[in-house]
Amino acid sequence: MCVCTAHGDPHYSTFDGSHIELFEPCKYIMAETKISGHQCSFRVEVKNEKRPHSDHPKHSYTRLVDVRLSTMSVRLHRGGSVFVDGKKVEPVYTSGDVTILKDREWVNLTAACGLNVAFDGDKQAVVQMPKVYANLTVGLCGNCDGNAENDVEVHGKPFFMYPNIWDGYRELSRLYLIADDSDKPDTSRACEPPLRPYAANLWDG
Repeated sequence: MCVCTAHGDPHYSTFDGSHIELFEPCKYIMAETKISGHQCSFRVEVKNEKRPHSDHPKHSYTRLVDVRLSTMSVRLHRGGSVFVDGKKVEPVYTSGDVTILKDREWVNLTAACGLNVAFDGDKQAVVQMPKVYANLTVGLCGNCDGNAENDVEVHGKPFFMYPNIWDGYRELSRLYLIADDSDKPDTSRACEPPLRPYAANLWDG
């Protein structure tokens, strides 16, 4: 099983065990299949936010997780709210191959082909997928090919080769920066996506 997590303020642990630090309140591709339109295709997006009254007001925390599937879009929101195709639903929710359950503070989504996405409604998100997806995904979570180093490469250059590691984090995150369509979009320049971030066009529109 390939497991990727976002936790804290926020730290990302990739499928292969690399670590990424992001502090901007932007929206990113957390994990995405390289091929869209297949019943096993998916895209998981994460939206971060600043929390001025937290212990680390300059950092950002997970506000919501969007799961885009071939048959529907699901939003797991802060506080445990769940939206399916824009409409609020209550877990337990089942439709086709998709099941959404609530276990205490955690909301868990299970979809076709073994994909599982969970959010604690506060700052922790988890993406799990079987190894059949190995080397078939892109995003902050990497590709689950067993090589931790290529999870943190920017056009073939490891982020730790940048003069400042924070520059490396920034350049890596921009590969997966996408338009912020959340209920609390950030309009700062830092959150303006490139003309076309890698693979971002697969689910747009």
